[in-house]
Formats: sequence, structure tokens, C-alpha cells
Amino acid sequence: MKDGSLSRFPWGEIRSALSPVPADPGRNFFQAQAMQGIFWIDAAVLEQGPVLRAVHAGDRLQVSADSSVLVSDLLSGAGVPGPWRSSALVLTGKSGCDAVFVPALPHLGRVGVAVMLGAETGQALRLEIVQQRIGEAEEP
Repeated sequence: MKDGSLSRFPWGEIRSALSPVPADPGRNFFQAQAMQGIFWIDAAVLEQGPVLRAVHAGDRLQVSADSSVLVSDLLSGAGVPGPWRSSALVLTGKSGCDAVFVPALPHLGRVGVAVMLGAETGQALRLEIVQQRIGEAEEP
């Protein structure tokens, strides 16, 4: 996945773009964005050669400096139904599983502590989950 890329899936697409970190975004900005299926990740992730893939057994998301959680536990704890859990995607890099996305429920995406926005880069990878509307024809 690289800046300006588009990843297509049967349910829709994930758009990515390198963007400046929003200036003084406010306390709830990133939470409000996540509720819309938009996630901001430190641009340093681009240097790690990130890969967007299906969840594997044993995948863990670093939720704090000294704590990680199994992605499967995170999804079941969030109440994600079984069929949708199997469609979850993870963004991986050198540090392992950096983010988890549930395309059917984009607001349930989670970003690991290792890739949260860093002030040192001033840049962020903006990922947007866009679901295909029912009845919308796929482009050739």
C-alpha cells in the first residue's frame, strides 16, 4: 500500500493518501473520523512497507507500550459477528499488526499505539474505507 493507492474488494475499496497531520484537530476529531471509516496513521508506516491482508490466527495489535491483544479477542469483544470477523483486514509492517479494519463495520477499525500520529513526521497516511452501495455497478 502506498500513497494515493486504491485497494478494491468485493465490498468496496480502501483509499489511501499521504496528508498533512490536521492542525489542532480537537479532542474528538480522530474518533469522529473513525466513525466515518477514516483512519489516520503515522506516515512512518510507509517506510516499513505496509501490507493490507486478511487476519491470521495469532495476530496481535499493540494497544499500549506494554500491552497487546489478540485481534480475534478484540473483534469478539467489540461484538463483531462471526461472518464479519472473517472479513477483517490488518495493516502490517515491521512492528507486526499495526491496525485492524472491519469493512462491514468501518467504525470498528482500531489503530495500534505504534502507528498513532507522531508529531515528528507532520504527515499521516489517511485510510478511508468506502463501501459499495447496493445496486452500484462495479467499474470494469
